[in-house]
Amino acid sequence: MTRGIATAILAFSALVACGGSSAPPAAPLQSSAGIWSGEAVDTATGVHTPLIGASLPSGETSLFANQDCHVYAGNLAITGDRGALTGVAIAKDICYGDQDFVRLGWTPNVPGYGVFETTIQGSGTISTRSAMSLSYRTGTGNAGNIAMRFWDLYDRPAALVSLAGTYANGARLSITIAADGSFSGTEITTPLLVQVTNSYSGQLRVIDPAKNLYRVSITRNAYTYTGFAYLADSAPGKANDAVVIFARQSGGGNGALVHYWIRV
Repeated sequence: MTRGIATAILAFSALVACGGSSAPPAAPLQSSAGIWSGEAVDTATGVHTPLIGASLPSGETSLFANQDCHVYAGNLAITGDRGALTGVAIAKDICYGDQDFVRLGWTPNVPGYGVFETTIQGSGTISTRSAMSLSYRTGTGNAGNIAMRFWDLYDRPAALVSLAGTYANGARLSITIAADGSFSGTEITTPLLVQVTNSYSGQLRVIDPAKNLYRVSITRNAYTYTGFAYLADSAPGKANDAVVIFARQSGGGNGALVHYWIRV
């Protein structure tokens, strides 16, 4: 259970503060607002894990990679161009098979799949609409670095009608989004080698009509998650035909959900 960072969701709530007038001139206050892409590198193993992330002007931020079963949640306080991270790291004992959690994402709410928590701390620099660079260490001794670059996908306009349609990810997932942002559907998984049909319902909401980032509330069976979503391109020549969702379990539960839906 001592695998590196960067493997499902990194959720921040940022607190922004300005330096006092008696201090030396401070760096201009930076913003993490945007959609970001990059990677995390584990110091001990050298493993590189791709990351995608999103951040609001308030500093609330989530970074995720659906290649493993981890969640990193905490606060990123920004002063000038510096950020300080504190929080908890959440991980599962095992994931589903590759086809399940790489293509569809994951949740920990399956009997027999354990979850544990540890602390996480970090610090680094932020440059508005350019780059983030953070180092981290967890209570289990994992350490590494996160490097992210701004992705101009963020600058596409947002509208609920743009999301409307039917989506899939292989034959096992079918989701329909209405013009008001509500959605429902089903997904077939095989945890513990037993086929299970999971139900989905939820709501997407525009945050800023000028920015390609949505609030999402999604219920999978009896568990509800809240987080972000955005429209992406599933392949060259395609435009706004994929919905990427990354959310954390509501109500203090130890869980996360990362999904990738393609319009059919």
